[in-house]
Amino acid sequence: MKKRVVFSVMLLFMLMINMVVLSVSASGLSVVIDTSNHAEVYEGDLLDVTITGSPTIKRWKINDNSWHTSFYEDKPLLFDVEETPLGDSYVNITVQISDGIDTVEDTVEVKLFKIWFGDIHWHTSLSDGSHPLDEVYTNITSYKYHDFACSTEHSFQSTDEAWETRWDAIQENVTVFYDPGNFTTFRAYEWTTYQYSNDSAHINVYHKTNGDDLDSVYLRGNPDPNGNDFEELFSYYDDVSGNASKVIMYPHHVLDWPVSGSCYQYTNFTYLHDKLSSIAGSGRDKYLLGVECYSGWGTAIGGTYTYGLPYYRGYHPSYDGRDQAPDWLEPYIWVESGLWEWSEDVESRPTFCLMGGSDNHRNGMPGSTLYDWRNAGNQPDGIMGIYAVHNTRDELWDAMYSGLLSTSSLHSHRPDSTHIYGSSQSGA
Repeated sequence: MKKRVVFSVMLLFMLMINMVVLSVSASGLSVVIDTSNHAEVYEGDLLDVTITGSPTIKRWKINDNSWHTSFYEDKPLLFDVEETPLGDSYVNITVQISDGIDTVEDTVEVKLFKIWFGDIHWHTSLSDGSHPLDEVYTNITSYKYHDFACSTEHSFQSTDEAWETRWDAIQENVTVFYDPGNFTTFRAYEWTTYQYSNDSAHINVYHKTNGDDLDSVYLRGNPDPNGNDFEELFSYYDDVSGNASKVIMYPHHVLDWPVSGSCYQYTNFTYLHDKLSSIAGSGRDKYLLGVECYSGWGTAIGGTYTYGLPYYRGYHPSYDGRDQAPDWLEPYIWVESGLWEWSEDVESRPTFCLMGGSDNHRNGMPGSTLYDWRNAGNQPDGIMGIYAVHNTRDELWDAMYSGLLSTSSLHSHRPDSTHIYGSSQSGA
């Protein structure tokens, strides 16, 4: 009996020698994840880890997925992370190191926010674009170069009857192409007003839900943008949404094409802020939660050129050859000129964000590097990243509303490459 017990103990000991030892080895090789269980971590973070000894191999993985080897010194760089399975709130991150003799590892359960990339500003043949809406959605989902997307058709460019038909088509495609966990769509449109003379405003309006709760004829607005009014727009959504967090509006176009001669349309964001502040119960702080600073039309932030900044495309003619803004407009057209006003009272309103979109009209793959008539030289479009645990409409929407986003001017996830690069601005 004693011999059998001794043999069992020896066998167990030999098995342990060949097993991965958790956290620390007899030789002093150790790894300890200092991040607490159920903590929130974000793709792009450095995981807080303490390593002792001299490991020759360092790697990490999420759940039972493949190992990653991206580190900065001894800190795992959470890059190109796998998504959290739908229905799960947490994932296990395991960090493993080896010195060729001993192998040790540690595991922590965390809430992992992945960054999802997409383009939520483009047009199709339902307004002034060139390609059918279903074709564009099919291109995006087939090539899988966006995680989320939606069109923003011009609402005033049609009759009431035509817009009702187009609005139905928008909602139908939003429903058909929504694939929770893989691809998210939003219901949206572009509203335009010239209420404040040349300080024109192009506002993209995004909805959390998709259904028949909105009056499509009202959304169309006036066929003459001079007849559209901010107060009416805000009042309408106050009445129908019941909750401000169901609607987000992003103004764009710090500068538009010349209307005629030397008359330029542009959006002076300080002026717009002040005008909207005078509206009682203004939707400025409820609905206007950011501004588009990158698009295929150019860069709307950075009034002076910074040498070495990649793919800078300002609106000034000396930068891109387009005879647009005269010098006297320079102090007014840049987004940062009005950011202080738009970001005030941060404790009483949602975070004011910088976002990006392609504003694509002429090719069927918005947010890609395919040639566009106003995108000569394959200049990049604007694109947006959203931090969320899952790729679902509710989670992406809530993240946008909370300001968990960033924007870049870059060559997006393309059909022939997953590489992305460019200049970026934090949205939060």
